[in-house]
Amino acid sequence: MEAGDSHMKVLDLECAVGHRFEGWFASEGEAVVQLERKEVLCPVCGSFSIVKRLSAPRLNLGHHASTPAPSAATIHKNQDKLPEQNLPMSPAMLTAVYERMVQQVLTHTTDVGTEFARQARDMHEGHRKPEAIRGQATAQEVRELREDGIKVLALPVPESSKQSLQ
Repeated sequence: MEAGDSHMKVLDLECAVGHRFEGWFASEGEAVVQLERKEVLCPVCGSFSIVKRLSAPRLNLGHHASTPAPSAATIHKNQDKLPEQNLPMSPAMLTAVYERMVQQVLTHTTDVGTEFARQARDMHEGHRKPEAIRGQATAQEVRELREDGIKVLALPVPESSKQSLQ
């Protein structure tokens, strides 16, 4: 992106599993490069197999074209504060917000490992005291939990968050 140019290209993307989401890029060419390099991942399942979908063109033409993107120091200093909803978020800001959210989940849940599906079902059926848990489940287990009305969310954990757990 040129200095002082805050115009972003917003594209509709879809992962191989079928999750649809938006991607914000400096240009169409930058989007193609990032997709080819597998630098874009699905925010739902973490897949790097992403394709561009047909979408109506839309540009983010912010009110303050000369406002620079926040620095990494600013992001770190203000990590507990979410940005205003009407301001475009830089990739660094999106990453910081996502990593902060993952840290909150890791801090406020109990890791039950491969027992996740069984324990979630036990809580749902009243055989176990409800609590916030996390763990691993197979795709089949997740499908069965959802079919039975048990809400399950896949949360890709960045390597940086995994390292801070030890």
